[in-house]
Amino acid sequence: MQRPCVTSLAHAPPRLSAARDTTAFACTGAPPDVFTTSNAIAACEQAGRWRQALSILRGLKPLGLPPNEACYNAAISACARAGEWRAALQLLDEMTAEEVAVDGGKGDAGRQRRDARAGGRGLRLRPLRPNVRSYTAAISACGRGGVWQEAVRLYEQMAAHGVAADGTCVSAAIHACAIGRAWEQALVLLSSMDPRLRRSAGAAAHNAALNACARAGEWRVAISLLKEMQASGPPPQARSYNAAIAGCATAREWRMALALLRRMRRRGVRPDVVTYGTAIAACERGRQWQEALGLLRTMGEEGVRADRQCYNSVICSVGRGAGWRAALGLLDEMDPQAAGGGTAGRRGDKRGGGAPLQPDARWARTDALGLRHLPTTSTPHSSHPPLLPSPTPSIPHSSHPPLLPP
Repeated sequence: MQRPCVTSLAHAPPRLSAARDTTAFACTGAPPDVFTTSNAIAACEQAGRWRQALSILRGLKPLGLPPNEACYNAAISACARAGEWRAALQLLDEMTAEEVAVDGGKGDAGRQRRDARAGGRGLRLRPLRPNVRSYTAAISACGRGGVWQEAVRLYEQMAAHGVAADGTCVSAAIHACAIGRAWEQALVLLSSMDPRLRRSAGAAAHNAALNACARAGEWRVAISLLKEMQASGPPPQARSYNAAIAGCATAREWRMALALLRRMRRRGVRPDVVTYGTAIAACERGRQWQEALGLLRTMGEEGVRADRQCYNSVICSVGRGAGWRAALGLLDEMDPQAAGGGTAGRRGDKRGGGAPLQPDARWARTDALGLRHLPTTSTPHSSHPPLLPSPTPSIPHSSHPPLLPP
């Protein structure tokens, strides 16, 4: 009998050991089992091949091998990785109608493996039920698919089916609400967590709720949540502050964004390139070019390498505030600024090496020319204006009541 569900793994990336092992296993002519195929499906998940994962899962029954929880969980995770939430929900529904072979006695895993390879002889069947991993993968799929309502429905359905949620599952549900800008629902889920879940989730659930508030521009709620983390835990991380600063940037609250930046330094949390980039964006939206430029200088002093997004925000802000000549002067700085090393991605090592940072040529051609029509406060008669001074940020007092304790 032809087994395309297994032999098709020959096309998987060679770096995936599970795929290599499964392919070699199929080439020997030995019969596959649910243990091997679950590893193959997991390999497809890592390779981003959700259709191939489903093909392997569908090919188990014709071989007389009922899939187990591991097979379904790996397939649902593959769909989640691709954002295929409909396929993930369909697999979750299919699990309740399936049966899996289990050892009737106290046989060890090796015996179960041998019996499964023999077509299930010596095993009995029991109903297959989704577990917390199944629901977490399906909730993540709904989040990536932008259907936060389905994610919340699945989370509530777990309790009705007697499946206890863990911290990872709650964080996935809150993250789905964050993607959908459903910040109120995210806070409801966060507040419903018992102490056990809060300990297991760590800062992940709170960070997801902070992201939900940031996406919706609810900066006051985000700061209140940050204060709650400082008071009762878990301690805020750089990601926590980054999310709160992003909420301030969305609401153009540049003063509060800078206050949060100072606050995290006092708390011993080191700002990263995301922190500075978000604070610079807040200053840009608030038309505070001197503050944005000061943050860029501070990044260099602290050894945090600015990326292209930071430079683009500062150049745009400087161009609107100091004129296009000054903006082009800062554009010329981009190469020397990174000559001693490379630029790191937003998720990479901020001190890592790589190619020198180059200005975005398309951006420079369009925006720099457009800046010529803006008023120029200082236009020295030179082909290359002098480098802008490093301003000392002076933060005026905000009209809002203080939200952060001193």
